[in-house]
Amino acid sequence: MLRLAEGVTFAPLRIVFHPPRKDAIRPASIIAIKSHWIWLQDLIWGGNVRELEGWSRDVALLEEDHAVTPDYIK
Repeated sequence: MLRLAEGVTFAPLRIVFHPPRKDAIRPASIIAIKSHWIWLQDLIWGGNVRELEGWSRDVALLEEDHAVTPDYIK
């Protein structure tokens, strides 16, 4: 999956890895999933990504289980 993402050349790309959490009760628990989602949203939209500073156009947030369809970029 990482090699596929690194092959993107038609748009700016930033690959983000969630830091490991020792305080998660169980890795598959709903609490861990929600915690990851909140962390990711804060990272992207909270002004923590320098590539987005001053950016006013669309931003696509794709995770490893998202699929882009042919009509996506229209």
